[in-house]
Amino acid sequence: PPLKVSLVSEVAAREELRDHLRGLPGVEASQLDNLLAGWQATRRRRADGTTYSFISPGGEEFTSVSRAAWAACRLAPVERRLRAEAERLRVENDALRNDPAAAARREAKLRAEVGRLRVENERLARAAQQPPVVVN
Repeated sequence: PPLKVSLVSEVAAREELRDHLRGLPGVEASQLDNLLAGWQATRRRRADGTTYSFISPGGEEFTSVSRAAWAACRLAPVERRLRAEAERLRVENDALRNDPAAAARREAKLRAEVGRLRVENERLARAAQQPPVVVN
């Protein structure tokens, strides 16, 4: 019997996804790199057909080119916000590491917020135990 050889191509899979994105309404050529940032793509060609695997930066897996393209459009804004927030926190962390006084102020602010949340949580717990107020 002949051997079933699988040809794997990451480049071809990314190009297939890029081409599909190009065809979606509202997607500009200048957005393609940002939409595909962090995505993993694999195409396997065998005698019995071609299969695709696309994994988003968040770890969600797709086996359909069209579903992966729509997900890239849907997930891109969220991932950009998460990357921006991660960068903001990294910068803040670096600043706090280098400035003990700033770190102490941040800790005091966080402790105050925890105290406020504890009081609010206790208030809500007490309110939940009260009978409902009926307004006519």
